[in-house]
Amino acid sequence: MRLLPAPTPLRVCEYRCANAPTRELMVLLPGIGDVAEDYQSHGFVDAVLRSKAPADLVAVDMHVGYYARRTVLERLRQDVIAPAREAGYEKIWLVGISLGGLGASLYAAEHAADLEGLVLLAPFLGDPRIVGEIAGAGGLDAWQPGEPTEDDYPRRLWQWAKRYSKGSEKLPALFLGYGEGDRFAPANRLLAQALPVECVLTVPGGHDWRTWQQLWHAFLGARNRTLAPGVP
Repeated sequence: MRLLPAPTPLRVCEYRCANAPTRELMVLLPGIGDVAEDYQSHGFVDAVLRSKAPADLVAVDMHVGYYARRTVLERLRQDVIAPAREAGYEKIWLVGISLGGLGASLYAAEHAADLEGLVLLAPFLGDPRIVGEIAGAGGLDAWQPGEPTEDDYPRRLWQWAKRYSKGSEKLPALFLGYGEGDRFAPANRLLAQALPVECVLTVPGGHDWRTWQQLWHAFLGARNRTLAPGVP
């Protein structure tokens, strides 16, 4: 554990709309091996700030050490979400890539009322054993999760996804995007079966930033059409 430090509070990078005050915040969670600044260097931040419906953003340096220590939800809520609410943000989105998608999903499973929605790009959704278990059962609708232990986060996550798919778990919006050749595509397809088709985006590509950039721009295009219709 000494090799996986998880300092508190979380280190964050904040990006504000210069000319368009907003009550909407996007919280960006990186994948394994990535850092908070990668969202800016790969154009995610500028794409939002220059869009027809800009929002403020916070990129969070939530790396694997927080997951190993099981402090992801606590730190995210205390260091990011609660202060954002106190600052007056009315809509908060969690955006997670790969391991960050796992963190975002776990947070939604525990604190859905805090969020406007989720954007999951190629999320890691547990090891192949549980994915195979769900697929072998015939999909999420037929799968019986049993009673997960407190530390069985992947099973708890899929249990939440099953409730969400049946409409018994409320979250205003959930968007899933992944590359068709991504190594996590089998798990992502299982989750996609539980979502409306308009909430799932796929493109050719693998588990890489080029693919995620395409998905991000596709999501923002759909968002802009909803929030700023008719704006040239």
